[in-house]
Amino acid sequence: MRNRKKKYKSELFEQLYKKYKYLMMKIAFEILNDSYLSEDAVQNAFAKIASNLDKIKDVDSQRTKHFITTITRNSAIDIYRRRRVMYDAEMSVEEIEKADRAVYDDPGGVRQEIKEAFSRLPEIYKEALVLKYSCGLEYHEIAKALNLHEGTVRQRVSRAKQFLQELISGGETNER
Repeated sequence: MRNRKKKYKSELFEQLYKKYKYLMMKIAFEILNDSYLSEDAVQNAFAKIASNLDKIKDVDSQRTKHFITTITRNSAIDIYRRRRVMYDAEMSVEEIEKADRAVYDDPGGVRQEIKEAFSRLPEIYKEALVLKYSCGLEYHEIAKALNLHEGTVRQRVSRAKQFLQELISGGETNER
């Protein structure tokens, strides 16, 4: 009985994913105007949907579509608000200079091209890298600090590394 219920939920989730993933990306992108952030919003929305599968009876119903679009919209708005709060926060001159030194000082002989590549990273990836490698935080600590899922933080660090690798190797990135 338990396996049957688990299988049903798994199949239901898969049906929802196949039917609504593109609609969810479209909704998130309309709010965030960034495909990577939109992916994060959709990922967060699917996590919320997975924990509320018992509320979904029919994949094709208008009620289900409304439920999914509402969760997606709210996830995207949460990300938008977090970013806005982060960048609207006032910092003292000393705090800004300290942050700049932490990012741009060159105590270990880091080449200029690496610093330039880092400066071209989107801010959300810079913050993930700084918190991970400069501050030495673990993924779960970064997730808690930024109010994100740990998987989202891991994904951002991974994308930041990819961006840096592409920039340093002379290629251009597809910043979105």
